[in-house]
Amino acid sequence: MGKKEPNIWGVLGGMGPLASAEFVATIYDSCRAMTEQEMPIVYLHSNPRVPDRTSALLTQEGGLLLRTLEEGINTLLLSGATRIIVCCMTLHCMVNRLPLASRQRIISLLDVLFDSLSATPHPHLMMCTLGTRLEGLYENHVRWKQAKNIVIMPDDSDQKAIHELIYEIKRDKRRAWCDDFINYLSNKYDTRGFIAGCTELHLVARRHKIQTPPPFGGWSWIDPLEKIANLIASGS
Repeated sequence: MGKKEPNIWGVLGGMGPLASAEFVATIYDSCRAMTEQEMPIVYLHSNPRVPDRTSALLTQEGGLLLRTLEEGINTLLLSGATRIIVCCMTLHCMVNRLPLASRQRIISLLDVLFDSLSATPHPHLMMCTLGTRLEGLYENHVRWKQAKNIVIMPDDSDQKAIHELIYEIKRDKRRAWCDDFINYLSNKYDTRGFIAGCTELHLVARRHKIQTPPPFGGWSWIDPLEKIANLIASGS
């Protein structure tokens, strides 16, 4: 038998562009032990003109999101991608509406998140968009029943503040100094663990992993994008 061809990875990004660009950087950062020629092929389709996911869900314009999702996936498949990462958690509300052939190519951020939750005994606070919460994306997952006791959902006021923080991070305005807010949440909900339930928070989780300034630190993140980057680097 011949050697199995490695996957060509497609990243559907632009939502926001800083997060998906950072994800691609994280993939290659995870491959530092390889020679350049051994590193994976990654196609980034960064489309910042995808409609705002939360606004579209709130105004019942899911059909527009679905069409945009299908177009992006088809672009990556036509480019030669064999596996796809949809680099927007809120857009995963549309994934189950895709044709089976497209769904089979996607690595679900949700599934990776729940895999990580199953490996931790410690409560983690969910940080995600309003759209994700209103759609019940996590609560409707088949593995929610097993995970719900270690997932802390913020109250309405904090959920609104988290959503606003995410949009500030999109504009690159609070990424480097949101630690005070994270620390507030840590104290209020009595946890040192957080879930990057929005891909924008990969920017924050990544910074905390690499360089967490005092007096903060000791926070742990469940970050699906980091996990996927490591899986890609391992050849999984």
